[in-house]
Amino acid sequence: MSKQIRMAITLDDETRYVIEEFARAVDKPASTLVREFLVEMRPQFRDLTKYAIALKKGQKSKAQKAMRDLVGNTIAEQIEQDRRNYP
Repeated sequence: MSKQIRMAITLDDETRYVIEEFARAVDKPASTLVREFLVEMRPQFRDLTKYAIALKKGQKSKAQKAMRDLVGNTIAEQIEQDRRNYP
């Protein structure tokens, strides 16, 4: 496993409350939930990064492809998760 680095974040009260409420519901620490969410979102972050870089460079077709990849990958992941959860 790669080295894990701590990162401080600032949350508004409502966001903190929602995360803490969910953490209580699933019996996990809030920090664990946030970390797990970010790890799960890594592919989407990569696609969003490609999109932002292409937009910044004025590469409209690359930006559009990155957005299609983002949407397609997100849908594919949801279908796979649903398939695992509801056989």
